[in-house]
Amino acid sequence: MDSPSFDQLKVLVVDDDELNQRMMNLILTREGHDVHIACDGVDAVNMVHEKEFDIILMDLQMPNMDGVEASRKIREYENGGRNTYIVALTASYLPEKGQELFDAGIDNYIAKPFDVVHLRLMLNYGLDRRKSRQRPQIIEVENISEISSPSDFDPRSGIMLVGGDEETYRALLTDFVERLPGRTESIDRFYLEKNLDCIAII
Repeated sequence: MDSPSFDQLKVLVVDDDELNQRMMNLILTREGHDVHIACDGVDAVNMVHEKEFDIILMDLQMPNMDGVEASRKIREYENGGRNTYIVALTASYLPEKGQELFDAGIDNYIAKPFDVVHLRLMLNYGLDRRKSRQRPQIIEVENISEISSPSDFDPRSGIMLVGGDEETYRALLTDFVERLPGRTESIDRFYLEKNLDCIAII
């Protein structure tokens, strides 16, 4: 087996959504990185105790332990040592929450939905940081939804968002369609129960 390239990053993806896990795994593996998956914050903290990662892509809204608390516990464990590069993934980032993310030890964030270009930018920062061992400045990545919001279904836009790979796009779209009825049923049930917290993490 070939030894990994220096440009290969060991990436921990932390997300409770199986479709998001599959999407990130497909994209990052295709980019040549070593990908590991954690289902929630508790799982992420345990994995950091067992392995060292170059970058952690941390969803913020998860059951059991959210991304902010998980990041805080990871920093406590590192205790000023390794200081893994943590990027928050969020669909509802508010500028006034920036200090909370910073205090938890989160280095940067990507606003959902994002495309492969934005993801590569964060990975490049993680790579540069591994080379220099310096903490990069926080940069705000433009939300792709602000660039284009087509009213009709456009598969070309979806293919572009996953880096132009039609096979990856077809696999992700198939997963989404297969899981949609179950998600819709869950949303209806939580709405009737007035359980907004559960709706937020579906």
